[in-house]
Amino acid sequence: MLPYAYAVLHDPVYLYERKDDPTRRELPHLPLYRYFGHWAELGRKLLDLHANFMTAAPYPLKRNDSPKPPNEIMLRANTQDREQGIIQIDNRTTLSGIPEAAWRHKIGNRRSHSALKSVLNEYKPRTPLNESYLDQKERIIDLLTRICAVSVETMEVVNGMAYWQDGNLILFDDREQDDFMKLSLENWAEEDRKARVSIQW
Repeated sequence: MLPYAYAVLHDPVYLYERKDDPTRRELPHLPLYRYFGHWAELGRKLLDLHANFMTAAPYPLKRNDSPKPPNEIMLRANTQDREQGIIQIDNRTTLSGIPEAAWRHKIGNRRSHSALKSVLNEYKPRTPLNESYLDQKERIIDLLTRICAVSVETMEVVNGMAYWQDGNLILFDDREQDDFMKLSLENWAEEDRKARVSIQW
């Protein structure tokens, strides 16, 4: 039952249905989808990915180091950085080649931050550059490459549940058309088609 529940909690349609509960304080009421075994298998894949993220093969990000010594910690990825697929580690080191899908893997109760952003927030020091940061810099970079890999694989699984294509929300076919209508997703898809807004996971 746990793998099934874990899969449903990542289902974009289920998350959209709960979007009007901003505090997420209510206990989730899980729907019972057809093809239970299929959803349980998706959940097993996600559980394995997330429980073993530290042993995931690093995503092949490109590291760019300038010759100047580091003197400013950034650990930053603003909107422009994300569009360019980069993370600013410090004034000397940049990671590039981060796929857009990696930023769509949201974690936490409110799903407000991507997993990558959460790592950056967690390790961003509250003091100027010091020896402690220099000691853990390589560990932070290694963690980011692994989280990036897990995020991309997570979104591959989630995209098998529901995904955007040419402005339309495509659902895995174990949900009936009347479910689609009940959630008013056809109107939502049409509204977002013009803005090309993706689902926020």
